[in-house]
Amino acid sequence: MTIYYPASLESHHTPKSERLSRQLWLGRSRYGIVQGYAKFAGMPTAVVAPVFAPALFTKLPAYRNAGIARHWPPNEKYKTLGERIKIAEGEKPPNAPDIPCFPVIMFSHGLGGTRTMYSSLCGEFASYGFVVCAVEHRDGSGPRSYVNHAKTGYGSREEREKSGNIDHWQTEKDHDYDVVDYMFPLDNPLDSGPNNPKGVDTELRQAQIDLRMAEIEEAYRVLNVIASGNGEEIATHNLRRKGFKGASSFGLEGIDWGSWKDRIRLDHVTACGHSFGAATVVDMLRDSERFPYYTQGVIYDIWGAGTRPPSKERPDHRIKVPLLAINSEAFTYWPANFEKVDELVQEAQAGPDEAPAWLMTVRGTVHVSQVYPSNISPPTMTRLTITQSPISLSSTRTCALYF
Repeated sequence: MTIYYPASLESHHTPKSERLSRQLWLGRSRYGIVQGYAKFAGMPTAVVAPVFAPALFTKLPAYRNAGIARHWPPNEKYKTLGERIKIAEGEKPPNAPDIPCFPVIMFSHGLGGTRTMYSSLCGEFASYGFVVCAVEHRDGSGPRSYVNHAKTGYGSREEREKSGNIDHWQTEKDHDYDVVDYMFPLDNPLDSGPNNPKGVDTELRQAQIDLRMAEIEEAYRVLNVIASGNGEEIATHNLRRKGFKGASSFGLEGIDWGSWKDRIRLDHVTACGHSFGAATVVDMLRDSERFPYYTQGVIYDIWGAGTRPPSKERPDHRIKVPLLAINSEAFTYWPANFEKVDELVQEAQAGPDEAPAWLMTVRGTVHVSQVYPSNISPPTMTRLTITQSPISLSSTRTCALYF
């Protein structure tokens, strides 16, 4: 997962030569992920690689492993001061603590997504004072993800095979990591298409949602450890450090974990997701016993057909918290999907526990407009996806932790 958060003023005001590095957008191994995207698109890597060439060298507008902000922002509007407001200090609001405690957003990506693909959106949230935890799902819905094993003991390949009912091909045992590529439904590879006569592979998609929710639960547990000031415990067990597949060369070095103590609010969390990630959000919002800390949700261009219906055995298994649904114009013109989104809004608004809910459309956008590639190379993405324009985003001043 990648955590996006407001940066400390020191991160921005240090000399350029001393500034922290910035995280790669595509992640590592970059060529391996491009191969995963080629498989996802059903095209040769040689054809897909030139399209991704700019992304190989693109970095997030965020400093890696920098300090979390300790200042309050100016009480001014962005339109007045411009992007300078993102790196300026203001007066503490009346009756507020000296150091702010930031609200949290848990973000779930869509089919073909990764933890950094929505960095423009997650970074924008962070620049306005949110801590955003973007989880990369290992459920076969991403282009390619690497799952590292511990060298020995718990979590090692040997231990997993003995206690986890897991087996591997001999060729997989030649290295200490697993590769999870996009998983196509058997005999129905295009089950997400609007005109697919076979419909959605509900067995696969519902199993994926179950795994996604378990992964998000674990990410929430990690956030609680970090918020307790014991982030070193997480860093010690982190397998995204140097020497492991897909690791950052910087790992989680140089972080003052004590500065994170009591800095994020985990009792009122926003669940947010795009496409299949939005379908995941709906399932979590409905299960308030399991996820009591989610007190509102935001769903971007939800894939309605991939959304699991509420349980008939549990009358309380429905949305009971405020919900904001944001559609692209293209998805608004998909009648069956629009009806499903409207049903979700009505579900939240219905009694006995009515909650406010809204549905809106962003004109001139398509499904990928909320994804970072639209902002990397708009002309290229326009030709590939027939998008008119990416969503306009202001300059962000954020940091990222890479797990």
